[in-house]
Amino acid sequence: MKKVVIAAAVIVIVTIAGIVTLIRQVSSDPTVAYKAGDYETALAGFRTAADKGDPVAQYNLAAMYRDGDGTLRDDGQAFKWFLAAAKQGVVDAQNEVGTLFEQGRGTTLDLAQAAVWYRKAAEQGDSNGQYNLGRLTEDGKGVAQNLNAAVAWYRKAAEQGLASAQIALGSCLEHGRGIAANAAEAFAWYQKAALQGNANGCYNVGISYAYGLGVEVDPRQAVEWYRKAAEQDYADAQNNLGVCYETGAGVAPDIATAADWYRKAAENGQRNAQYNLAQLYEDGRGVAEDLETAMQWYRKAAESGDADACYRLGEAYEQGGPVAVNYAKAMHWYGLAAEQDHADALHAIGSLYDNGRGVAQNTNSAVDWYRKAAENGYAGSKALRRPSAAH
Repeated sequence: MKKVVIAAAVIVIVTIAGIVTLIRQVSSDPTVAYKAGDYETALAGFRTAADKGDPVAQYNLAAMYRDGDGTLRDDGQAFKWFLAAAKQGVVDAQNEVGTLFEQGRGTTLDLAQAAVWYRKAAEQGDSNGQYNLGRLTEDGKGVAQNLNAAVAWYRKAAEQGLASAQIALGSCLEHGRGIAANAAEAFAWYQKAALQGNANGCYNVGISYAYGLGVEVDPRQAVEWYRKAAEQDYADAQNNLGVCYETGAGVAPDIATAADWYRKAAENGQRNAQYNLAQLYEDGRGVAEDLETAMQWYRKAAESGDADACYRLGEAYEQGGPVAVNYAKAMHWYGLAAEQDHADALHAIGSLYDNGRGVAQNTNSAVDWYRKAAENGYAGSKALRRPSAAH
């Protein structure tokens, strides 16, 4: 939970998911009370000053309502007082108002109004406002989509050291969105964020080293940066670190350690890791063989949209073993994988039609599915199963 911390003559901005907290002296009584943990007295003192029009007191009162300090959490009251402070030019309140409009908390969801308030903060030179306005401008939410303008706002914020903006700018440079693609410059911005300890930045530096994006391929450096992100509970990095341990990329192979990292990522909802962990349980590598647990993880990955996991479930229902044969369920899971142009699944559907399993036998439909499989790279035999990395 974020706190309003009072320090004389000091302003500090803490950014968490686009929300900012202002730390500033208001007056001695609420300040002392807040520091002592007497939130009830602090709340009353801030309210008295806020009612008299003090914009900083209005901000701090709003923050206490937002966080539930000394009162029940009340997004409506938080919005009311943030808006009062924002109208008096408190830049951090302007960001908060933008966030509440964007999330529909304490007020009606209104992306256009969110953009208005983010712009007010951005035009005062605030990096958080610049980044938030860049996000909406890149996605065309609340404002007309303009990739060039989004890049410009990201750059302004990135040059002030805001890690989230550095990553966003790096992504635009990597993929050529709103600016000419430049992998080397993208890497430089990812690295700036990573050197601040930002998990997403560390992960992107790891990806860059793993695939040679703007820097020479260096698997050991990839492992080092994945680890920095993984230790911050960044699920994609946990999965990719698991892949490195399983395949021996940049580190000595250790299937048990791979399983540990896959499990951490899988429990965080990372679908590649769920699929990878399922494979280990099915094969009894790094963990005791357990087909029931394998199917559970395949299902979790499949329900998150992983095409390989959908295919594996379809295969299990067609062939039996871990589950009872059920051609209708096989067709269901093959179909979900086929929607993502999974070549093996496309071929499997053709085989079901060819043999009349779970569907009426139809040679013409079978040929159509076989053709789609061939067009998507099916070469007549199943691809070797391999761990799935996040990108």
